[in-house]
Amino acid sequence: MQGKNRLSEYRLFEYFTSALSEVQRTDVQILSWQKPKMAFCFRLASYLQNRMDELFVDVQPCAENRLSPLCDILVHSRDQEDYRPLAIICKPDYLCSTEQNHLIQLGSDSGTLALGISFFPARSYFLIYRALQDRMEYYHFDRETLSCEPLKSRDLQDCKEDEAQLTLKLPRTRARKNSVTRVDSTVNGGNDSEEN
Repeated sequence: MQGKNRLSEYRLFEYFTSALSEVQRTDVQILSWQKPKMAFCFRLASYLQNRMDELFVDVQPCAENRLSPLCDILVHSRDQEDYRPLAIICKPDYLCSTEQNHLIQLGSDSGTLALGISFFPARSYFLIYRALQDRMEYYHFDRETLSCEPLKSRDLQDCKEDEAQLTLKLPRTRARKNSVTRVDSTVNGGNDSEEN
């Protein structure tokens, strides 16, 4: 593949949203499955492949080395190993900070459009993440109208500052166990230490 035949980010994003529309139109039932991620990735990759005959679309490609960030879908050329125009991370929930950092690493590779998608079975939209060199963009893909609208943009410098923010590790509460204890204490007349 010659450099002049490389796809623009605009065209890649268009292919991505078009393939996403096709998943929503024809395969929406997979979102109700208990573990929909692999089926979702496979269908999305299949529809991407239909739109890009000259490239290969692989699901869960192996990283070339342990330092390479992983993705769920990789569009690449087998003739030019360094040409990977599109990498996608998929999740049936919001992407955590680690996954967003992987997305940023994927996007730092020049010539790679790094996208993330949070596909929510119970929501009316998908959330799309787009990692650029200096910012992260967020889009809502409306599942009913099959349209994509920008939501917000976040400077990557802000993301780095957020990582320095201290967080509290709160212990998990066991509400169910506590409620059983309360019931037991009322059964014993409010006095747990009494033995009969």
